Amino acid sequence: MQALLHLGHAYDNRNRISFYTCRNDQPLMKKHLLIYATFLFTTMVVKSQTLCNDIPISYSIDSISFSKADPESFGDSMIVFSMTNDHATQGFAYPLAKLVPLTPLPDGMSLAPNSDPWSVFASAWNSGITMPVYIFYNVELPIPTDYSVTFQVWASNLTPAIPDSCSFDETFTINLNPLASGVADMENDGIVHVFPTPASDHINIEVEGVAYGNLKLTLFSPEGSVLISSEQDIRNTGLDISFLPDGLYILRIEMPGEFTRIVRIVKQS
Repeated sequence: MQALLHLGHAYDNRNRISFYTCRNDQPLMKKHLLIYATFLFTTMVVKSQTLCNDIPISYSIDSISFSKADPESFGDSMIVFSMTNDHATQGFAYPLAKLVPLTPLPDGMSLAPNSDPWSVFASAWNSGITMPVYIFYNVELPIPTDYSVTFQVWASNLTPAIPDSCSFDETFTINLNPLASGVADMENDGIVHVFPTPASDHINIEVEGVAYGNLKLTLFSPEGSVLISSEQDIRNTGLDISFLPDGLYILRIEMPGEFTRIVRIVKQS
């Protein structure tokens, strides 16, 4: 009778598994194993993430704001909040923080390079000290009305308290209110002036300190749809808005290589 080969397996006390084949006309004994291979099983253990609250460190929900970036070279917008080292004795050198969005960022909003993925918020963070944390973003498109994002705060570089990173057990939700165009209203920032406001049929744009060049103007609806796109000589810049219904609009003003401004426009007949 033809001998058949069967594939079998067995575990040992170290969670290893042996695969073997044996002939059906022989007892299942080690001396009859024809081939085998042993693989070490790696047990996947999902370790509970270290909680920053347990170190302990904390952050203040009341301190959170979203505004125009300062300095702008880091990004055009920023979320700012404060963190406190509540440890009784331990200080930390060059601690890092990041915001992890648990809901999607609006289209056109992304982390600025210096905040991607972590931001250094102190050189020395001593016990009992509260420090501001700046997370910078670039906002390329108007943010829809009442667009909110939920974030979780993470911290890192907290040796020797923890070897890696930690997160807070609570989250926060911030409204990135487009009524301020996603960043602080910049109509009167000393560089770009948009007038009149409110406007009935035409708006003018003046730029201080720049004599030559072109401006790229893009007017958006509150929902982010492009209504007007125009490139104009900086010495004679304006937009006809007479055909638009009354309401709030967002104007992006760009001078390539120089600056970008986002301002709100109120149309009122």
